[in-house]
Amino acid sequence: MRRVVAGVAVAAVCAAATACGLDLVGTAVFEAPGSGDDASVVVDAFVPDAPAAPGADADADAVHAADAASPLAPCEGDAAIVAFGRCYLRLREQRSQPEQRLACEDAGMHLVTIRSAEENAFVADAGGGVDQWIGFVAPPERVNDPDGFGWLSKDPVTFIAWRPPDPNGGHQCARMYPNEPFDWGDLTCTAPLAALCERDR
Repeated sequence: MRRVVAGVAVAAVCAAATACGLDLVGTAVFEAPGSGDDASVVVDAFVPDAPAAPGADADADAVHAADAASPLAPCEGDAAIVAFGRCYLRLREQRSQPEQRLACEDAGMHLVTIRSAEENAFVADAGGGVDQWIGFVAPPERVNDPDGFGWLSKDPVTFIAWRPPDPNGGHQCARMYPNEPFDWGDLTCTAPLAALCERDR
């Protein structure tokens, strides 16, 4: 599978969105599980920030490591947590799901994968009592199918916690509710939420 980013560069190559199999309304493209070599485009519009001008203050979104007090190579910093043999990083600033996904990637991580009820409760606690993005996504044609979602990390789906009747909103991204039983709902990918990143130690 592959990941591409739809935007100006793609538009310059494609005479029409359908020529490249992309919906240029969206900019972040996810490798959805089970899609083979096909990429699934997030159709919720998202426009990346322009690069900071020389000499200008760096935008907080461009410096994703600002969420941690120190580099995460040893899993350190006031936003880093070690649990389940993994390193987790809290992203307190509320951003869209594509922005949070890129923030995790910039830190060498990915949006959190949840493998058990115990890890689900841990993620909720680590989130500090706010709604947060998790790395559970679906291709456009399966957004209302609970079995259509999969982890960005490519881990097998061993635990789910949908809040009935979700997923039913036609959205490709999933968030965790902050209150017990810490279940999940689908949500437009452009909504600003906190997030938790993860990597193996």
